[in-house]
Amino acid sequence: MGNQEKLLDYLKRATTDLRAARRRVAELEQRDREPIAIVAMACRYPGGVTSPEGLWRLVDEGVDAVSEFPGDRGWDVESIYDPEPGKPGRTASREGGFLYDAGDFDAGLFGISPREAAESDPQQRLLLEVSWEALERAGIDPSSLKGSPTGVFAGVMYHDYVKGSSGGSIVSGRVAYTLGLEGPAVTMDTACSSSLVALHTAMRALRSGDCSLALAGGVTVMSTPDMFVYFSEQRGLALDGRCKSFGAAADGVGCSEGAGVLVLERLSDARRNGHPVLAVVRGSALNQDGASNGMSSPNGPSQRRVIRQALADAGLSPADVDAVEAHGTGTTLGDPIEAQALLATYGKDREEPLWLGSVKSNLGHTQAASGVAGVIKMVEAMRHGRLPRTLHVEEPTPQVDWSAGNVRLLSEAREWPRGDRPRRAGVSSFGMSGTNAHVIVEEAPRVEDEAEPEERRELPVAPIVVSAADPEALEEQVLRVGGLVGERGALDVGFSAVAGRAVLEHRAVLVGGETYRGLASSGGKVGFLFTGQGSQRVGMGRELYGVFPVFAEVFDEVMGLCEGLGCGVRGVVWGDGERLGWTEFTQPAVFAVEVALFRLVESWGVRPDFVVGHSIGEVAAAHVAGVLGLGDAVRLIVERGRLMQGLPAGGAMVAVEASEDEVVPFLVEGRVGLGAVNGPSSVVVSGDEEAVAGVVSRFEGRRTRRLVVSHAFHSPLMEPMLAEFRKVAESVTYQEPRIRMVRDVGSAEYWVGHVREAVRFADDVAALRDAGVTRFLEIGPDAALTSLVGQTAPDALATATLRRDRPEVESVFGGVARLFTDGVPVDWSAVFAGRGARRVDLPTYPFQHTRYWITERPATAGADAVEHPLLTSMVELPEDGAAVFTGRLSPEAQPWLSDHDAFGAVVVPGQVLLELALFAAEHTGRSRVGELDLHEPLVLAGAEDAVTLRVVVDGSGDLGIHARREEGAAWTRHATGLLGAAETGAAAAGPAWRRDEEPYAAFLDAATKAAGLPAGEGPALAHTWRGAEAHADRDGLPELTVESAETRPLSPEEVRARTGGRESLFHVDWVAAPAAAATAPGEHVVWTCPPPADAGPEASRALLREAFSVIQAWPADERAATARLVVVTRGAAEGHDLGHAAVWGLVRAAEAEHPGRFQLIDLDPAAGTEVPDEALRLAEPELAVRGGEIRVPRLARVPAAAAQDPAPGPVWDGDGTVLITGGLSGLGALTARHLASAHGVRHLLLTGRRGAETPGAAELVAELAASGAEAEVVACDVADRDAVAALVAGRSLRAVVHSAGVVDDALLAELTPERLDAVLRPKVDAAWHLHELTRDHDLSAFVVYSSAAGTLPGAGQANYAAANAWLDALARHRAAHGLPGLSLGWGPWTSVGGMADRMDEGELLRLRRTGMPPLSPEEGLALLDAATLPGRPALTLPVRFDLAVMREQAGSGTLPALFGGLVRGAARRASSGRAALEGRLAGLTDAEREEVLLELVRGHVARILGHGGVEAVPPGRAVNELGLTSLGAVELRNVLNAETGLTLPATLVFDHPTALAIAGLLHAGLRPEAADPAAALLAELGRIEEALTALAPTDDEAHARVTARLEAVSRRARDARDGRAEEAQGDGLVAASDDELFDVLDKELGLP
Repeated sequence: MGNQEKLLDYLKRATTDLRAARRRVAELEQRDREPIAIVAMACRYPGGVTSPEGLWRLVDEGVDAVSEFPGDRGWDVESIYDPEPGKPGRTASREGGFLYDAGDFDAGLFGISPREAAESDPQQRLLLEVSWEALERAGIDPSSLKGSPTGVFAGVMYHDYVKGSSGGSIVSGRVAYTLGLEGPAVTMDTACSSSLVALHTAMRALRSGDCSLALAGGVTVMSTPDMFVYFSEQRGLALDGRCKSFGAAADGVGCSEGAGVLVLERLSDARRNGHPVLAVVRGSALNQDGASNGMSSPNGPSQRRVIRQALADAGLSPADVDAVEAHGTGTTLGDPIEAQALLATYGKDREEPLWLGSVKSNLGHTQAASGVAGVIKMVEAMRHGRLPRTLHVEEPTPQVDWSAGNVRLLSEAREWPRGDRPRRAGVSSFGMSGTNAHVIVEEAPRVEDEAEPEERRELPVAPIVVSAADPEALEEQVLRVGGLVGERGALDVGFSAVAGRAVLEHRAVLVGGETYRGLASSGGKVGFLFTGQGSQRVGMGRELYGVFPVFAEVFDEVMGLCEGLGCGVRGVVWGDGERLGWTEFTQPAVFAVEVALFRLVESWGVRPDFVVGHSIGEVAAAHVAGVLGLGDAVRLIVERGRLMQGLPAGGAMVAVEASEDEVVPFLVEGRVGLGAVNGPSSVVVSGDEEAVAGVVSRFEGRRTRRLVVSHAFHSPLMEPMLAEFRKVAESVTYQEPRIRMVRDVGSAEYWVGHVREAVRFADDVAALRDAGVTRFLEIGPDAALTSLVGQTAPDALATATLRRDRPEVESVFGGVARLFTDGVPVDWSAVFAGRGARRVDLPTYPFQHTRYWITERPATAGADAVEHPLLTSMVELPEDGAAVFTGRLSPEAQPWLSDHDAFGAVVVPGQVLLELALFAAEHTGRSRVGELDLHEPLVLAGAEDAVTLRVVVDGSGDLGIHARREEGAAWTRHATGLLGAAETGAAAAGPAWRRDEEPYAAFLDAATKAAGLPAGEGPALAHTWRGAEAHADRDGLPELTVESAETRPLSPEEVRARTGGRESLFHVDWVAAPAAAATAPGEHVVWTCPPPADAGPEASRALLREAFSVIQAWPADERAATARLVVVTRGAAEGHDLGHAAVWGLVRAAEAEHPGRFQLIDLDPAAGTEVPDEALRLAEPELAVRGGEIRVPRLARVPAAAAQDPAPGPVWDGDGTVLITGGLSGLGALTARHLASAHGVRHLLLTGRRGAETPGAAELVAELAASGAEAEVVACDVADRDAVAALVAGRSLRAVVHSAGVVDDALLAELTPERLDAVLRPKVDAAWHLHELTRDHDLSAFVVYSSAAGTLPGAGQANYAAANAWLDALARHRAAHGLPGLSLGWGPWTSVGGMADRMDEGELLRLRRTGMPPLSPEEGLALLDAATLPGRPALTLPVRFDLAVMREQAGSGTLPALFGGLVRGAARRASSGRAALEGRLAGLTDAEREEVLLELVRGHVARILGHGGVEAVPPGRAVNELGLTSLGAVELRNVLNAETGLTLPATLVFDHPTALAIAGLLHAGLRPEAADPAAALLAELGRIEEALTALAPTDDEAHARVTARLEAVSRRARDARDGRAEEAQGDGLVAASDDELFDVLDKELGLP
């Protein structure tokens, strides 16, 4: 090469290098300036804001979110508030913007212990949840980021949480640690600018490559009110807590809380990764005020500089920005400085004005979360094309010369058109520390070269996959995500659900109408089972072929290989049923389907650890395992089928219920052999017809089934083909398996023997079981093997891919879903690949919150522990000998309190407060309570209610007893008194008594007697005590002397005023079932409720008629004498299935009339769930099976309503129209009056069937008019859809109250389908029409008046119970779908008119006797208001219960299990049942026994009829003539059943009409000679066994004591049997009677 060529070559290389360098420089410059995409946002802000959409609604609607200080953080508001600003240590405002649920956290989701959660700063917890939510909204599975270079940049400025890990660095570190993120994790504290500083830093980290994804934002939670005090002392706090940004009324800052997180990516990465781009951040800048006019004072020049720097970073001019979200704190110093900086920068050289606003006017100053709040607001404003108004700027601040630039305040909202360039906004945050930040946000750029959308290929049914960390969250996921399918399409919802959500351990898959649920387990291998002959069906695989290309491709390949071998099976498999039964076609057809099916599920990531096959299925198994290539496997199966088809037809195969060992002795060599061993007691014999029949004849009485086959496979009849088949088997190539099989199948010898020898499927399953396989998936055209697995591996999960009676796509998804829910990995995204599915927004994770908030400071030095049932500590004050005692009081901790109920609530007796005073006297050097006056009853709503006690004694002996429910709440003074020394001559010298259980109970008894509390005259309170002293007697028990005491009655209003009505508001709580008896299930007949055709009323009524026919016939069925009818439903317990829920109401009433004859079991809506045997062993009448756990219903009081509850209750809009059906009489009219007078409702639409002709309608309208309400009366049959449509047409309803209904009570035997329908229509049809026809109305309330009959067991109301149970389910259905919905299951009323007031005196007496006295109008309306507070369950029962009556029922064994959560000891079997009665009858003559039983019957009849004694019940007179109604007859039979242990007929009083006749029947059933001598003992042992199951498993000491005692009793029982009882007489147990023996056991076990 010459010099010229060399020079030319050098210049070429230099030019190339120069171009590469320039390109690299351009790339670096572009990277440094590349916009940062905001791919998701999440937030929590005041006003109940839980999402960016919620924040937009708040600002768009101009909502002011400032409100009162939180009451649950321990802030002593009264002591720190002073309306005068500037007071040291005081705040001049008591309002701000708060996250009232800031202490709530789902610790379980993040694997954080409750203790760690409580000790960690709530800001950490809040940021963690919001970060998780933000990632979900981006379509990113949070768990997928583990180990990735994802950064966390968090702004935080508070570090004031009481205890533990509240360091600022841990806030960002907690997110990184929990999610496993390995990018930078940095916490910024620049005060108010922290979140924008975090955003700026995150952008730089993304551009520099420090991270590929970033979470940026800020969080503020004020654990103390210190900031309010600080600003108030500086006179910079707004007195009303509101930021009046740039307004003339600005008077200071309002402090608030919040959290906001942005998910950020470089724009190019976001586009490449397919993440949504909500907006981009074009530029940002930070600077510092430096040495300005004050450390915390804003600096105008610095603000102008940071704005210009941000514009330069974005490459923009000021005129390119449309609006600015200002810092705008509302201070008289800061706002003018900021406005002037904006005027000097953005306000110059522009034609269109810059629009100025601040979200602080809505929220207050959310401090470290304020900048990100502004970003979220402006991104949402861009997306909606509208700039929301700024509040409180009726007049701009006069301290700014607004004419100095083109800047305008957003005093009104305005449209924000896009124009010829993108919308842009600046966002400012200026820190109190002097650090300033400004960012420029631009709307998402349009994609110029967007690819053609992928072809849309719908699935016949799409799997919707959801998961959660606990069952409750899973159910919410199922409802919330599943509920979107109709609106957004199953394909898109299914794709979105798997594209960016974590896979957690509690899982569910919705496939069409089925939901598969499960708890993922970490262990266990997977085995695939390949089905054999007999599973074939015409059309198998056709649906899969048309839907899944993977299946079609493999199927076509196998068909082609078959055709190449002369086997034309393709035309047979989908169209020729007769020839498909020929084995020459059956075998290759089944093989083709199985191999294609395997490749399909394999493409979804489901891979086995083992494969086995049944008969020909083993050829497919060998191929997929890698032993046989596809060509060799096809040749083997085709020739196998062809040779078998060539054999003479005939022979037989019969399945026999017998073991292999039982059958083998009867086999005949050469004629009949074992065809298969499918299980320990399931074999198939195969051979010639006569020989097979001979074997089968040996097993008469066993189940046998002849198989439909063309030949006797796996028998001696196959031998003629073996030699020819051996040639084929020797010609194929065998490889080592890639997937494990249980035996070596890699030889010709094996496959020849495979034709002739038995299929040893049971051995295969046992081998897999022993190898650790716990999940089996059947691969084949039908589920032939799944049921066999349980015989050998009973604990394994076995499921199938295809079932002949189900659509194929639905079936295969169902089989895979069952594996997935058990923990097998599935790549669900592969299911949706190539289908054109689009990402749609889904609800974010439903966090299951528990409150974690530590408010107590460290214990006060000098506190001493005290031994007392209620008090725990005492602090002695040094100045004057004063003392403070502290403790806790709750029915849960002190169960005996539940015995002191009044009108459904617990009222702490005055005797308890007297004892507290005496205890305080003893511990302060005194011994006498000179005076004690109770000013305020201490009322507890229920077992979960608890209060903190404080007993204060000053130096002079003045006493105060105070209580409060929660930390930070005000103390209530309940009693005051005066303590002193004992009077001379009194028992002052007596020792103090110990506050152990027995002495304490003795004291309360003595005090009750001393107070002279009236018995049987209603609840009363001993409220005044004088001259009380107590000392220990010789036995250590207290001797009480009282000079005087006074009592007063308690009223329902007094109690309710202190509980908010919760004492009479209940809901159904599903709790873990008690342990089942270790016996086989009792006799039962199962009836499975069919699914209704749809959710509408016609389908529900049709279903109920079908159920009614079954249920009504059962009591007369001869099997009912010894068996229960088990009614199985799906999805009834939560109201998923309205029709099945109504069936529950029907069966509840039937069970009330025929106790023990019915059982309700509700299964998961998921397919495949079966009734567990354990459920059938339980005596519970109602059960639900969820996630494998058996739960039972128990009534519980509703939770306390929170003022800031996120689930609002009905809102009675005074200006809106309220529709009340049945509103012209009864409860409807009462409700109308109440809404008008108490809630200011001014527009009422009242309906009734007769309209204005309804008696009293005109008077009602006039009365309402006098209350200021206009009432329109319309005649309308609300069960008529057209009538309802006409009623609501053209109206704008704000609330609906459905109170219409009819009652037609009858016992089950007397009910007819017509009477059933007559009650259902006004309730069910009407409610459904209202539900559907008001969907387009902006309802704030949808309240249905149901009845407790729908929930509580009640005789004679089967139709009414079914209708109301349906209403209850509808309310739950609406609530689950985000619609207002509340069902009030009213108890009985009196004095209201209409059907609610139809009871005569006898009925009222019966209700009181059963513990459910009626509500007065005043009580009922008070409960209506209490029931409609925020947070009430969708089904709430306002009912008065007389717990004293229910305790009596619990003692007699007649209290329904549903009440077990309300009454102490209700779960315990009564000792006064048959065992006690037989004890009374023992040793009596026949005449004496008959007399006792006669008095027993007369006593019960007298009680039911309301007579004072048995004299009113002549023995020989028919009880129905005495006034015993049919309901009374049911009650009599049930109580006699409970007391005698007999099963008396439903026709008791008809067949035995007099007390004498009934007593004779009892005498015949209780004859001593017919009695089991061990029955009494066994009954009591059953009771004790129940108590043992309730013993806390962690109480080792109690278990040890009980076990030792039971072993001792067992030894003595054996001694008694062996004649050694005399030796044991010393301790009295063997000689004791049964009752005495069990009294001893009760005491040992701690039974009441």
